[in-house]
Amino acid sequence: LLSKRYFNLITSVIFVSASITYTAVTSTQIWWNFHLIYLIPLILYTFDRGIRDASPKYLFAAAILSAGTLLGNLPYFAPVVAFAFFVFGISVVLFAPKQVSPIIRNFVHRLSIRHILALLIPIVFIALIGIWYLHWQNAVVQYNTGRSTNGATSNVGDFLTYAGYSGFSKYAELISRFSNNLDNVIYGGLLVVPFTIVTILNVRSRISFAFGLTALTLAALSAGTYVSVLFYYFFPLGNLFREIGILSPIVKIFLVFYAGFGFDSFLRVLKARQRFGFSLLPSREKIALLSVPVTVGIICMLTALTLFRIYPAFSFPPWDAPTSNQLFLSNQQIYSALFS
Repeated sequence: LLSKRYFNLITSVIFVSASITYTAVTSTQIWWNFHLIYLIPLILYTFDRGIRDASPKYLFAAAILSAGTLLGNLPYFAPVVAFAFFVFGISVVLFAPKQVSPIIRNFVHRLSIRHILALLIPIVFIALIGIWYLHWQNAVVQYNTGRSTNGATSNVGDFLTYAGYSGFSKYAELISRFSNNLDNVIYGGLLVVPFTIVTILNVRSRISFAFGLTALTLAALSAGTYVSVLFYYFFPLGNLFREIGILSPIVKIFLVFYAGFGFDSFLRVLKARQRFGFSLLPSREKIALLSVPVTVGIICMLTALTLFRIYPAFSFPPWDAPTSNQLFLSNQQIYSALFS
C-alpha cells in the first residue's frame, strides 16, 4: 500500500514489498516484527492518506495502529518509532515544502470535530496503556540493572553501548548476506545495495531524498553517534530506550524503499535502452545501468571466495547456521509459547 503511493510500476511495488516481507525472520523476534516492521509502513500509509484526503477514518487508522505498537511490546520501543516518524516527516517537509504546503492548508481548511475524535480516541488508549505499564508493569520498564526508578537509562555511556552492535559495521550484512545478530531480523535481499547505488546516481525524486535521509539518520542513531547522544538528551522519553544496536530492521525498511526508487529508475532506463539503444543514453544512466550487474557480481565473488575458503572476504562464513546455543528460542519453547 505504501509503495503504491510512490511507484507507478507494479514490479517496483513487488520489489519493495518482497524485499521487506520475504527476508524477515519471524522466529527470533516475533513481537518486534509484527508490532514494528509490518506496522510502520501501514502507519505511514494511513497517515499519508489521512492528511492528503483530510480523511478522519484514515487518521483514526494511523493513530490506532500506532497504539497497537504498544500492545504486547516493550514500552520503551515507542520513542524509537516516534523518532522514525518524526525524522521522516521533517525530511518530507524539508525536501518538498511546495508540495506539502497546499496539502496542509487543505487539511486545516477541512478540519472538523470528526478529525479531532479520530485522533483523540486512540490517544486515550495510548494513555491508558502507558498508565497500566507505569502502575502495574513498572518492572517491565526497569526490568534490569542500569535504570533509574522511572525506567530511564542511568547514563549516556550505558545508553550507547548496552546492547552491543554499535557502529556501522553491522550493515556489512547487506554485502556479506549473513548477520550474527539475531535481533537484526530483516536482511533486505541481494539487490538492496546495487539499487541503492542506482538511486544515488540516477534518482532526484524529493520523496526518495526523504526516505534516504531517514534511513541515514536512523542508521546513525543505531551506530552510537552524535545522533544517538542528541536522541538521548533531547527527544521525549529517548533515554528509556538503550538497545540502539538492534535498530537495523527499522533502518532497512526505509533503505529498501530508497532502493525501490533505484529499481523503478533502472526499469525505466532499461526500457529506454531497448527503444533507443545503449549508446544514446545519457552518461549517468549508462553508469546506473551498469552498476547493478557489477555490484551483484562483486558481492557474489566475495561470497564465493569465503564459501570455498579461498580468501576470508568476510569475518565469518556466510552460510553457517547459528548453533542451538545462539538461538533465542528452542523448538520446545516455541511450541509451548504457541500452544500453552
